[in-house]
Amino acid sequence: MLVAIVAVAGCQSTPLPRPQAPSSPQAPEVASQSTPQQLLRQAAQRHQQGQTNVAAGLYLQAAQSFISLQDYAGAKDAFARIASTGVNLAQTDRSTAFHRVAATMALHERRFEDAANALHQIIPARDGNPNATARVRSGLCAANQDWSCAATTLMGMTNPGDNPPIKVLAPPPEPILKPTEDGQITQQAGATMTGDAPSLATPLRQPAVATLAEPLSARDGNQQPISVEQQHNDEIWHYVNRTPLHQTANLAATAPGVQRGWWQLQLAAVSGFRGADQKVAVSRWQRSNGAHPAQYPWPTALAQLLQPSTAPQRVALLLPLSGPLAAAGKAVRDGFVSAYLHNEGLVEVEVFDSNAQPIEQAFSQIEQWQADVVLGPLAKGNLERINALNPSMPVLGLNYLAKNQTTSNNLFQLGLAIEDEADTLVARLVADGYERILVLHNEQDWAVRAANQLSRSWPHNLTVEPFADVRTVTEAVGRGMFIDASQLRSQRIYQLIDSHIEFTPRARTDLDAVVAIMDNTQANALVPALKFHFASQLPVYASSQTVRGAKRAKIAPLAGFRVSELPWLMLTEPLQQTVQDSFSLRGSSLSSLYALGADAYRVADRLPILKVSTDLGMLGNTGALWVDADRRFHRQQQWGVVSDGKLVPMPTVVDTNSNAGAR
Repeated sequence: MLVAIVAVAGCQSTPLPRPQAPSSPQAPEVASQSTPQQLLRQAAQRHQQGQTNVAAGLYLQAAQSFISLQDYAGAKDAFARIASTGVNLAQTDRSTAFHRVAATMALHERRFEDAANALHQIIPARDGNPNATARVRSGLCAANQDWSCAATTLMGMTNPGDNPPIKVLAPPPEPILKPTEDGQITQQAGATMTGDAPSLATPLRQPAVATLAEPLSARDGNQQPISVEQQHNDEIWHYVNRTPLHQTANLAATAPGVQRGWWQLQLAAVSGFRGADQKVAVSRWQRSNGAHPAQYPWPTALAQLLQPSTAPQRVALLLPLSGPLAAAGKAVRDGFVSAYLHNEGLVEVEVFDSNAQPIEQAFSQIEQWQADVVLGPLAKGNLERINALNPSMPVLGLNYLAKNQTTSNNLFQLGLAIEDEADTLVARLVADGYERILVLHNEQDWAVRAANQLSRSWPHNLTVEPFADVRTVTEAVGRGMFIDASQLRSQRIYQLIDSHIEFTPRARTDLDAVVAIMDNTQANALVPALKFHFASQLPVYASSQTVRGAKRAKIAPLAGFRVSELPWLMLTEPLQQTVQDSFSLRGSSLSSLYALGADAYRVADRLPILKVSTDLGMLGNTGALWVDADRRFHRQQQWGVVSDGKLVPMPTVVDTNSNAGAR
């Protein structure tokens, strides 16, 4: 299995020193008219004749030719033959092409560090094919989930059709961290365990899965070829749509020229309460940016948004209004109705109790009622049964199917999965330029799931330390800071010299940040534990559970914590304020379900557009929403910082002359 990713101009978080420029200029890179097989034969002949320099150059041209055909096995073979000539092309006028091929092959094989090192050997001023180099750089940006870097590089490319996307091998099955009955953490799902189980205090030098860009098709829904220009703008928009909105807001204010226009377009495209509001905002941007390349042609998602469309007129709510999930179902219903009234909705709405009868029977009634859109069900089991019916109208399930299940064509999925919060943490840490992190999590199901997702997605070094309860938080910090290892070294020294020594434990100094996936009580224990283990200077990024529902006195000790939270629970807006007051939701555990209901209303009229193109986001009450190719909504939550016993929004526009936002 291969995953297509698209390349971008060069953003590496920790660049290596640039090599010195060679004394002679680089030879121009000339495209050969010969096939790669012909080039290999010519190279072999020249090699036999003792013309090793010429042979090495021909082998390199063959590798480049194979890459242009996306034949990576052929490229690997041709590139390997260069060594047989004894010529070091890295020291010749072909060094740029040599390093670019090396980087391309490393990227294809998921050797991301090798790819980065090869690219760092390329001197931009002497690069004969900067667009090809940009393709590789963007691949690394995507591998590192640096979506803004990926988008920005594509914005600066010319002649994108000359350099096709680089295909990256699919990742191997990832280990999943799962607590056993005795509280220990084991690796499952594809991990081969031999000998002693690895300690989770050991940094994972490669991520289990590096999340790359979704494949971008070169054909539209009617199987018609898409122009190179259309593919290029769709690729840019795909990455722009994935970029965290705090970055988008900053770039919309600070990026130069054409780039700023793209980011301002993204802000316009996610604005508005309804889909019609988005259309108005994008049209306004269009009038103000008539010459911007984003319009030549429009990204497919925006072209669909601007097309005349009919909003759904009949919306069916399929929710549990009786039984064990009745409170949750009613909260979603009331959130939907509140948004409906706030928007002075004119659509016809009918509510069906998913618990009062078999779900198939309820859905049959919805079909007879001739609903345009169905919102629900809420229970995972009912969602699976609706999916099996292969519904003929768009259905927004308010939960998620298992990832190994095939999704029917009209089923979308939106929920409050903890995995989205983990992805929000990853996106923020990557955007803030951090690479080496320590993850501390309790052993409750939600925390383990969040740690699993973070481990799967994190593209850099990672140390994961679970703890059983509040009493073992300090021990987990000590293990994560390698204090145990420091103490063990002192014991070994004592045994060797057989004499008393004065010893002060030394903590590791290579960490950039700490991630806290725990509840409020445990977070309060974390603060002194970090101080005790010489880690109080590290920034702490935390899940919402560290502050949600806690009183001011319990939040105050977490001053400086950066926390991911629902916009609904952090920002004061008219709809949120009305719902909070009407239903007395201060501190209620159901508040997030009201937000989900409000988002369901707002998503409903966008579903017809999203059936055609999923690269269209929106600012929701549960987070900034975007949809993947499997029609699963993902949420980027709001960021806040604890100050004076409260969680207050973090600024989105930062000083471009300062260091990364979290430093």
